[in-house]
Amino acid sequence: MTTAFLGDWLVSEAIYTPAGEYVGVVRQRRCLQPLAAQKIRVIQICEPVETAVNLSPQATQTAAIMNRRVGEFVFDLQLAGRARRYLGPDVIGGGFSWQEGVLTARGLWPRFGCNFTSFSILLNPERQVTGGKFFIANEEIATIVGTAVPEAQGYPELELTTDGRPPTALNPADYRGHHYFIAPDGELQEMVYIHDYGRVVQEINAAPGREKWYGPLREVEAVTGLGETLSLIEIYDSSARAIAGLGKRFQDEKLHEVEAYILTADR
Repeated sequence: MTTAFLGDWLVSEAIYTPAGEYVGVVRQRRCLQPLAAQKIRVIQICEPVETAVNLSPQATQTAAIMNRRVGEFVFDLQLAGRARRYLGPDVIGGGFSWQEGVLTARGLWPRFGCNFTSFSILLNPERQVTGGKFFIANEEIATIVGTAVPEAQGYPELELTTDGRPPTALNPADYRGHHYFIAPDGELQEMVYIHDYGRVVQEINAAPGREKWYGPLREVEAVTGLGETLSLIEIYDSSARAIAGLGKRFQDEKLHEVEAYILTADR
């Protein structure tokens, strides 16, 4: 059994309303302990929301709902090949490891009372970006995006702005790294080195679509070909000078390809 996410982590997550209003930050401890029979025990301890000032009524309501997640939550995670099965009691559902350090999942927090989608992307062995959405059925409650570091480093700080964009100027030509193209069963099909993130931006912008920003998180829904659509998330980690992207391409509503990229800029 191998996983990139084992160990004790401290997490700082920014919370946004469905409309994109910044609600505040949640601090969280995550402990992932290997067990026998390809299982991992996950312990999450969530602090109350550190709310922003002058919240709207919707944001105040979002903070109140998220504060139902305060305290300790425990669940076991079963590894079955690339699949990740959440066995409860506090989280049930399933996920998939598209490659080492890139995970998506969906399921339910029964005691918290919300269903969820989530992602985790390891930028390097000591930093990951993480987040997702909480729902009641299909009613979105909150979008979350944050960073996690080993416990010994202390809580990571989030660089946030009030306009929903990355907090520092970004020159696409500075960012480079690997772009992975993955089959629906998780097999790597191709790996391409990206010399200039600007080319990725041009390809995305050339397709008819819409985007939404939640602080350092960008969501894109685009039509990229005849019967083909792309659902993409990008996370801008200014402290690490990194961009992580995770996209799913659907052909006629069937998952056709998954792509992931982790790009960094010279400091």
